[in-house]
Amino acid sequence: DPVLTLGASAPCLADFAARKKRPQVSVMLQLVGELLRCCQPTMEGSPREIIDIGGGRGDLALALASSFPDVQVTIWELHAPSLERAAARAGELGLRNVQFRQGDAALLASELESGARALPTVVVALHACGGLTDAALELCGRMHVAFCICPCCYASLPSLRRTPLCPEAEFSVLARAAEGSGLPEETSLVASRAINALRVMRLLLNSDRSDCPPTWPTSDWQVRLYTFSRQWSSRSEVLWGIRKSE
Repeated sequence: DPVLTLGASAPCLADFAARKKRPQVSVMLQLVGELLRCCQPTMEGSPREIIDIGGGRGDLALALASSFPDVQVTIWELHAPSLERAAARAGELGLRNVQFRQGDAALLASELESGARALPTVVVALHACGGLTDAALELCGRMHVAFCICPCCYASLPSLRRTPLCPEAEFSVLARAAEGSGLPEETSLVASRAINALRVMRLLLNSDRSDCPPTWPTSDWQVRLYTFSRQWSSRSEVLWGIRKSE
């Protein structure tokens, strides 16, 4: 529960967590549960793991660990104080299926690609800032890992985006529109939808290849776009994907 995760150290945020963060976590639990059910036939007898990239203090990860006790949940987070808070709360809750790793997206990619770490069943993120969403999607696409990612802001952390989604000037316009607080809600929604469509295109095209045609391909991926109430957050879109062969 995000409210309990905040604890007494942040009482001013308790109302926000109850009214806005809690329902978002609830939606993510449902979507991740569907991914785990889809992966079940191919994971029979194999350990299952969810990696929450940029998992912060564990609002989502601890709820996942509680809801799916037979699944290992790993919080992958760069900020040490957030990990410490997550670990403390996991101990208070008696959760034994949670691990904590301090590191960035590049470290995770390195460990997975080298075989030093087994591939997770699902990668998740709730409000992954800017380029972190792109880094996570690129990794999942390359390693064929299912994902459930709710993007946050669009212009931040551009260094994590290995290749541009579109010409820089055009992306800058889209990002400003998607984040523009003074624009009509419909305008921001269209801009954010356009950026997420470009992200899906990148995933399906595997754009690291120079011979990819500039058209939507027939893909082995099944990708969906879910939305939750914008009363909970203006960043209300969730990218959900799994390989059709899974």
